[in-house]
Amino acid sequence: MIDQKNNQIIGSIILQNLPDNYGYPTPDSEIGWHLRRDYWGQGYITEAAKVILEYGLITLQLPIIYAVVNPDNYRSIRVTERLGMQSMGLTNKYYDTEALLFSIEA
Repeated sequence: MIDQKNNQIIGSIILQNLPDNYGYPTPDSEIGWHLRRDYWGQGYITEAAKVILEYGLITLQLPIIYAVVNPDNYRSIRVTERLGMQSMGLTNKYYDTEALLFSIEA
């Protein structure tokens, strides 16, 4: 993601296969994001994630997309809620850690 005002990289957003606890890809699809702190709270991630979810669900015809979120990351939890993703509770299936799992279906 690039700030068009100054051409600075401000973050990234991904759509990829989720890795298992050993780092190997699973068939499960994940959306994820990172954003520079000085850009938090301005809607950039929500706006970009909507486009990526539409691409994944409609163009790629993925049946379901997950988001794996640190339970302490309340800002990312709010983003998943704004995107219409449903909480599936805690999981330890990915990234060799316990995290909140959210999903959205086509």
